[in-house]
Amino acid sequence: MATTTLFFELLVIGLQSSIAIALLVVAYADPSKVIALLSFAQPWANPLAVVLVGILYTVGLIVDRLCDIVLTIAKPWIYIHLRNLIDSWIVPKLVDDWMSRPTDTDSHVNEDNGEQS
Repeated sequence: MATTTLFFELLVIGLQSSIAIALLVVAYADPSKVIALLSFAQPWANPLAVVLVGILYTVGLIVDRLCDIVLTIAKPWIYIHLRNLIDSWIVPKLVDDWMSRPTDTDSHVNEDNGEQS
């Protein structure tokens, strides 16, 4: 994978996870304090944007590594339970649906008297 692609991928992951974290903070914080913080940061918007890119990259890197760890640990469990779900519920349902489907001989209607043959 190209370096630029990897950089932007981690930046997008950091942006998305930072939005989720910010929404959680705003949901539990006092609205007046959030408004005061945003009004304080307004004159510093341009320098903070440069710092924010570094913070977003770091958050993206941390979240990406955490997801890798969680999926590495959970992958065997997911495969086992997904396989059990497929074998016990999805496949029998598909077979039942296939066996109960109307066939061509079921749908023919005798054109003379309108009865099914």
